[in-house]
Amino acid sequence: MKKIITAVLAWSASLVALENVPKWNVENAFSNPIHFEASGSDAENRPIFVGAQAEIERQLAQMLSSGDLTHVACMIHTPTPTTPLCQLPSLDIDKQLVAPEISADTSRIQTVLDRTITLRALIQSNASIFVIYPAEGLQARSPEQRTIYLNEHSTHDNLYDKPLDETIPAELIGATYLFETPNGQKAMFSISALQANSPSDEKIWTIWLGSLEDPECYERYMLIINWLADQDISFAALRP
Repeated sequence: MKKIITAVLAWSASLVALENVPKWNVENAFSNPIHFEASGSDAENRPIFVGAQAEIERQLAQMLSSGDLTHVACMIHTPTPTTPLCQLPSLDIDKQLVAPEISADTSRIQTVLDRTITLRALIQSNASIFVIYPAEGLQARSPEQRTIYLNEHSTHDNLYDKPLDETIPAELIGATYLFETPNGQKAMFSISALQANSPSDEKIWTIWLGSLEDPECYERYMLIINWLADQDISFAALRP
């Protein structure tokens, strides 16, 4: 039986938030879809949501490498090139990469450092990664950050740089992952979030994790795909 988990959390209810956080499991996505929301402070929500994103990336990379998944495609749709590919792993955080309040918060910094590893693991597993951002967003990164990002792009044939002519609507900022099993089942993970250089305590954070047969997951997925089509971007690897 399919199950939807929805949690709308007040900023002051950190203990309630932790108690209601789902267990992020790619294998269960096909039978137990999750729709998870939280409102409130960036300090409370970023470790939960971006932590979930890192865990999903880790699982996808492992399952693709082992053959439990045959195909993984990731779209990162953000105002500037994706944060973890503008920072080298195993180094202290570049404080110009994140907002000052995040650079002073070890739990939020850890989410950036974790994803410098998990996103690269996904690339190494041969997932298709599409980095989608307004063209002007590249100049918002420092020269060193641009160099790191563009070096990653030139090194990996499965990493696609896709600058846009338009800004990304606020409700679409985040990332979306499509994955497929050997028997042809397709599921997705999508996160509505803000980058670490532009946090806000007004953000409603959202995660969708489930089969494309789940109506809420399918609706989110097609919202992203159709918006990209409007920008004249269409990827065969991302067809539902």
